[in-house]
Amino acid sequence: MYFLHASTACLAGLMIVLAGLSAVDFKVRLLPNQMVLIVAVLGIIFHISTGFLYLSWVGMLAGGSVGFGAFYLIRHLASSYYGQEAMGLGDVKLIGAGGLWLGVEGIVLGVTIGACAGLVQGSILGIHTALKTGSRPDFRRLTIPAGPGFAAGIALVALWRFRAVAGF
Repeated sequence: MYFLHASTACLAGLMIVLAGLSAVDFKVRLLPNQMVLIVAVLGIIFHISTGFLYLSWVGMLAGGSVGFGAFYLIRHLASSYYGQEAMGLGDVKLIGAGGLWLGVEGIVLGVTIGACAGLVQGSILGIHTALKTGSRPDFRRLTIPAGPGFAAGIALVALWRFRAVAGF
């Protein structure tokens, strides 16, 4: 019988929880704190179980702090500028939890990939809505959940960075 190593189980758990977070965010536009906390805890356990092979504990804390801090600041500034909530706090927490997994450089790459995924998602949704209603696409009024894009970016960078643990 085969037993999963703790790091492999954590990585598999990350993918499952990110998929679940994306599904919830698509449906209700919310990233539940409990699920985001699971992402963070799995990241800590992952790095402990690998003996900090991929990222030191300082790198973990830096990634989580920079991810959370930068996006909290962006959220605050954008919300002040637009006079309404520009990004949910769940998205900020997800980026912080992803930073624990990926470190500073990894979370920057994950957010970049996630933003591109969100752009593709928004373009498809805008065009689909326009075709369905017989109107021109109005991307200025289009709102999409950011969580799924960020989750995809975190997942892709984690799978690439930890491909040895993933088995490819």
